[in-house]
Amino acid sequence: MIISLVISSGVGIWLTRRAMKPATRSYQQLQQFTADPAHELRSPLMAVKTNASNTLKHPDGIRAGDLKKFTAIASATDRIINLTEDLLLTGRQVA
Repeated sequence: MIISLVISSGVGIWLTRRAMKPATRSYQQLQQFTADPAHELRSPLMAVKTNASNTLKHPDGIRAGDLKKFTAIASATDRIINLTEDLLLTGRQVA
């Protein structure tokens, strides 16, 4: 009786580990999928944000229409940066 209990427990643990391998692999892939693009987007987004912000801080010589465009660029960049940060946070929480 005890031997069969030990054997069935061992088999149960082995089967559980085997069943969890695909889920663990999927978790790792999801983390990689969310983290990599977010890291790659950070530098170019910060460059766009910096340029747009500097232009808006020193609007001398900029036409009114262009000023509106730079305001839209700065706003859109902020939204994309927030999405990127959320993506990074999601990737960290998946781990």
